[in-house]
Amino acid sequence: MKVLGSLVALVLLSGCGLSAQTGSASGKVPVVAVENFWGSIAAQVGGEHAAVTSIIANPDTDPHDYDPTPQDARTIAQAKYVIVNGVGYDAWAAKLLDANPAPARIVLTVGDLVGKKVLDLAEERGCTALDAMLDISLEDDLRTRFWSVLANDDPDGIAWLLPRDHVLLGLADSGAHVSQLCDACFATDLLGNWVRDRGVMPLERAIHKLTAEPAGVYGLADRGLLQPGKAADICVFDPATVAPGPLRRIRDFPADGERLTADSPVGVSHVLVNGTPIRVDGESAKDGLDARPGRVLR
Repeated sequence: MKVLGSLVALVLLSGCGLSAQTGSASGKVPVVAVENFWGSIAAQVGGEHAAVTSIIANPDTDPHDYDPTPQDARTIAQAKYVIVNGVGYDAWAAKLLDANPAPARIVLTVGDLVGKKVLDLAEERGCTALDAMLDISLEDDLRTRFWSVLANDDPDGIAWLLPRDHVLLGLADSGAHVSQLCDACFATDLLGNWVRDRGVMPLERAIHKLTAEPAGVYGLADRGLLQPGKAADICVFDPATVAPGPLRRIRDFPADGERLTADSPVGVSHVLVNGTPIRVDGESAKDGLDARPGRVLR
């Protein structure tokens, strides 16, 4: 987007006056991008003045699960300018930066730009909100995403509705619109946003409405309660910190199709499906996931 391009340009322009000791041997400003997506933008903005290195060059590589190499650590350690995505997308990069501190290094975290209002962007540009959306989309080759609240936009109404006895919590979109929304994190949003932060109902009530209540409605006699003989579907979370965590966009569909996923919840320590751990100590358990312990219930 233009905001990112402007920031990268400022970084590169500030580097043009650096001494030979801080630049590369070629006289170009060394820039390291964690993902090639941002590296390509930096290269376009910097042109002949920038020497851009992308740690992840393959667009099919998932930055969320990337395992950095010793060479990656050296690349980060020697970098004067680093561009990372942030918001949980490439947490390993932050660890490498922390392990190799450099007071003079400039780090641009793109995630810090997320959430800026279109009206504010339009005011900065001196144009209408619609023109700002169209211009930003074209500048970013239609890769920028905008979000808006289309329904359930009355917090007081939602707060009244959620704890009602005859309201069943859940969602079902049959897999549609996966590139536009991801509501799989509605349970952690309920526990963190509505229960802990807003106090719309006691925690025990919320857990009941997420477990035993839907199990009873759908006739799932072996689910919904922690009792001997019932399925061991268990989630261990910290009520003080539980939250949905960041959404991220991945491309693993045919024809390079994209989708949103919310697979980095906050405050969720362990998850068991039919007694098989699929999340342990806050991290995905590969063996458990590969076992696919879930099954069709009805």
